[in-house]
Amino acid sequence: MSTHPDLSVQAHELVARSRRELTQHGLNRTSLARIREDLVALAAHPALRDADTFAMRPGGQGKMYRLHEDDDGGYALYINVCGAGVVSPPHDHTTWAIIAGVEGLEHNTFYDIDDQGRPQTKGHKAIGAGDAIALMPDDVHSIDTRDGERVVCLHFYGLALPSQTERRAFFDESAASRYAPQPEIVSWP
Repeated sequence: MSTHPDLSVQAHELVARSRRELTQHGLNRTSLARIREDLVALAAHPALRDADTFAMRPGGQGKMYRLHEDDDGGYALYINVCGAGVVSPPHDHTTWAIIAGVEGLEHNTFYDIDDQGRPQTKGHKAIGAGDAIALMPDDVHSIDTRDGERVVCLHFYGLALPSQTERRAFFDESAASRYAPQPEIVSWP
């Protein structure tokens, strides 16, 4: 049994409310904004700051704890824990994505893709406790954890990470390629 059963219950309730929101109102930025606020509230749960329960991998590389994943690979909620210096290339998710800060700062840079398939920076937001971003399926962003020793965020997707096989990543300014690298994902509890 989980050492924080109320966290599991609250995570499953968030997924159920999110499913109702998207079923009733469809996928749009307004619906995602409502879900984003709900995820920010869950991100304030004190158990998420427990470094013993949610430990990072040695060397600070990312580790994701699965709080929820539909049996068919649908809705998936993860706790992402990593150290400083973790960087992802610009990428999309092919599904909606919401990221809420728990501890530390996760820097997100946003991009438009030009006619030659190259990412062009259009903005930046550092996600910390009490803040979140929401992305549509074709939105492109990159992540880096340049600050602090420990960065913890909730990542919520319409499709589980292993099922996001059509993701695009832009490893340099001249070429796009399929996104293959994934952090270690473990079930919790």
